[in-house]
Amino acid sequence: MKPMADRHDRKAKWQALRLFAETGIQDPGRLALLAFLAGRLERVRFMRSLEFSDTGVKLSTRKSGLWPRVLYEGFIRGVPIPDPFLFIAAMVDDDTLIDVVLDFDGVEEAEWYRSVAYDDARDPRLDPERAEYELRVAIDRTLDIYQAAKEQLDASFVEMARRDIERLSAALKKLTARGGENAVRTRPADEHPESMRERGEGEG
Repeated sequence: MKPMADRHDRKAKWQALRLFAETGIQDPGRLALLAFLAGRLERVRFMRSLEFSDTGVKLSTRKSGLWPRVLYEGFIRGVPIPDPFLFIAAMVDDDTLIDVVLDFDGVEEAEWYRSVAYDDARDPRLDPERAEYELRVAIDRTLDIYQAAKEQLDASFVEMARRDIERLSAALKKLTARGGENAVRTRPADEHPESMRERGEGEG
């Protein structure tokens, strides 16, 4: 897969709109909407799903699949907008983000779309700092479980926690892989957490 930076690249977004137009858009409404989106690429976020989006539009050129095929779907702050021209008119003076789903035959294999599309509006890549924080919290929580199980000599819990730590650490390293200055720093698995030491001393 191409680097995540492509999702913020105006050139990559323009290329996605152009290639999508070549899949078969001919009606004036959807062509006008594509032109409108091309004019505000900095506000466009390509998605695979609009499930969690506040404002979004879906365009389809699929020739295969179930009938009826929906060629256009749009909404603004949850309110359905039945026509592409109405969508444009309502958004002319609005600077909100527009989530866009492009649907076409072969979309699953199209690298040029995969490289610019997020899963949905809750994709953690849209907020990497929050995603990194949540991963670190999860790792610390798992380390506490690891230490508790280790003290109690519960081999099954130790092994389960160790696997969870490895999985979460791998996810965090992937998220923060931006060079040495962002190297991942997590608590070693054998480090005794302060909270665990206090509990141990209290029980002794």
